Amino acid sequence: MGSGPGVGGCPGSSTPDETDTLNRRPHPDAIASIMNHAEDRFLIVDDLLVPLFEQVKDRVGVERVLVVPLSSQNITDSYENYEEFLATASQGKSEENVSRPGGGE
Repeated sequence: MGSGPGVGGCPGSSTPDETDTLNRRPHPDAIASIMNHAEDRFLIVDDLLVPLFEQVKDRVGVERVLVVPLSSQNITDSYENYEEFLATASQGKSEENVSRPGGGE
C-alpha cells in the first residue's frame, strides 16, 4: 500500500495516542458521519485535501486543524501549519523545562 494524501483524525478518547485514518473516497456526508461517530477533536490533513475538509467542517466538531504543507498552496489563517506547530511545540517544551522550578522536574 503506497503513501499519498490523507486525512487523519484524533478522537477525544482517554488514550491520547489513538488516531483514525479517514478514507478520502467516500461522499463528504459519510466522512462527516465517520468523524462525528469517532468524536474526532483534532485533524491532521494534507494541504491537498483541505477542500474536502471544507465540505464537512460545519458538520463536525473538530477543535483544531493542522495542515501538512505538501504543495505550494497557502495555508489560510483558519488552520495551523503542521510544521510550524511541531517547531513551536519543541520550543515550548524546552522553555517549559527551563522556566519551571527545579529545572522541569
